[in-house]
Amino acid sequence: MNYCHSLSEIVTLADYRGSYQFYENYLYEIFCNKIKNAQIKFLGKPLSTRRHPEYNGKEESFYHLTCKEQYDLDDRTLDLGRSERLHWIPEALTSSHLKCPTECFVVYKKNKKLHLLDIEDRYIIVLDVRSTYVLLVTAFYIEHQHTLEKKVREYHNYINSL
Repeated sequence: MNYCHSLSEIVTLADYRGSYQFYENYLYEIFCNKIKNAQIKFLGKPLSTRRHPEYNGKEESFYHLTCKEQYDLDDRTLDLGRSERLHWIPEALTSSHLKCPTECFVVYKKNKKLHLLDIEDRYIIVLDVRSTYVLLVTAFYIEHQHTLEKKVREYHNYINSL
């Protein structure tokens, strides 16, 4: 169960009876229909994803949002934490953290990137705001406690620097 009421429940590989192929098809459908082609606007600008390099006919962003970070395209490993929450990206960006009654996401900048951090659900979305569009850089479940603590420190450092 997640804390943020604007986010739906996770969708697991087990929901697809452990079939990686069916699960990947579901994930790619979410990526295409709800992220890449959904015409999401954030901060009044269209959301964009990275297309290249493509692998097996799928965009780089898809693999980056569903797999562990690996630089060998032929050796991608599914990251269940990322994959189970892929559908949270459009939910978070279109519902706006400001509309969420519990204000689940805190927002901060680091290295010119905009970070949307849901501390309770241990989830982060990273965006690069460009002049005419917003690039979806990454989004992932924060598995390790020390990483979550680091992200919370980054948020507090940003707030204190204002």
